[in-house]
Amino acid sequence: ESGSVILSTGSSYLSKTGSIDISAGSGENVIAGYVSIKAGSSYGSDITKKGGNLEFYSGDSESNESGEINIISGFSAFEKSGSIIMSPGFAYKGGGNSFIYGGNTTTKKGGDTNLSSGYSEYDNSGNVIISTAIGGANANSAS
Repeated sequence: ESGSVILSTGSSYLSKTGSIDISAGSGENVIAGYVSIKAGSSYGSDITKKGGNLEFYSGDSESNESGEINIISGFSAFEKSGSIIMSPGFAYKGGGNSFIYGGNTTTKKGGDTNLSSGYSEYDNSGNVIISTAIGGANANSAS
């Protein structure tokens, strides 16, 4: 097993705990730096081994809501903001699935799943598009 890297702040009983910020530098009239987080890859002929998972968790709470997970692209004053793309990678023996769920509960209403387009102050709002891809020559039609 190779070494691990652990970033952690201290715990607290009566006060706020510390935060961890990871950021790349900014620049004027240049392309700014980027932050890349990647799980480990698996190589070799042992088909029982797979690449590492990449998981994001928000903080738990016993007395209030748990923390949120926000994925937000940056602001642009003169062009459109950056896209957010979540997609399983390409694979020779079949593509991975994508799932979006509302939260589960035992005692109250389950969480909603919302898909919404962006608004515009001066033009049309964006579209919500749900589609399937075109299949290959031997594929059945999608439903």
